[in-house]
Amino acid sequence: EATGDGDVSILPFPFGAVLSSSEAEVDQMVSVATPGVLDGAQVEVVLNGVARIGMVEEELVRVSYSGEELSELEEGQTYTVTAQLLGGAEVAIDSRDFIVGEASEEEVSVPVEIRLEPLPFGEVLEAVEAGVAQTVEAKVRNYEDGQEVTITLGGVRRKGVVVEGKVEVTFEAEELQALKGAEVYVVTAEIVNSVGETAQDTREFVVEEKPSLSLNPLPFGTRLDPEEKTSEQRVSVETV
Repeated sequence: EATGDGDVSILPFPFGAVLSSSEAEVDQMVSVATPGVLDGAQVEVVLNGVARIGMVEEELVRVSYSGEELSELEEGQTYTVTAQLLGGAEVAIDSRDFIVGEASEEEVSVPVEIRLEPLPFGEVLEAVEAGVAQTVEAKVRNYEDGQEVTITLGGVRRKGVVVEGKVEVTFEAEELQALKGAEVYVVTAEIVNSVGETAQDTREFVVEEKPSLSLNPLPFGTRLDPEEKTSEQRVSVETV
């Protein structure tokens, strides 16, 4: 069954990067973004050897782990949640870690902030601009240099590293040319700090509608007579 050409990305956990004992006593939801994946496709989520299979609906999958399962996790240990698209032509997989324990006061930080700069091509991506690579830039606050930022455009996800409070990622021409004309797309930038606090910013743009060509009826019809062969014939094409 077709899944579509897409990706999977585990969203920040509702409990952040630290699962406290009280949070482990209740059910917790794991959400996975699936940009470009068709509805009905399946994603397998695994935590501590316990697998859940969720169905894609509007580019999102949600699975739940019970308080009983979470209470079995060992305090002080780091666990990895993985998500993988099943049946795709290419491997699409993502992972996100969390630790079991109590967050210390030192881990409670100032909220992180992120802001996407104006897109280099503005609010309309023209055909000539889609023919070259484009760099998207974001600025962050309260987020250390060397940390990662995820920027997504049209289902293509890039990770960049913060340097002096900003991050840049580049989308290649072939990725931009694959976008559909006259469609609106959203660029999303997301960061997650050490205690699981998140910040996100978005910008929208529209892709210039790509013109199509229409060949007008030939002046000599569907048959070229001998006398017409000796005279110039003009063929015309219209752009729609």
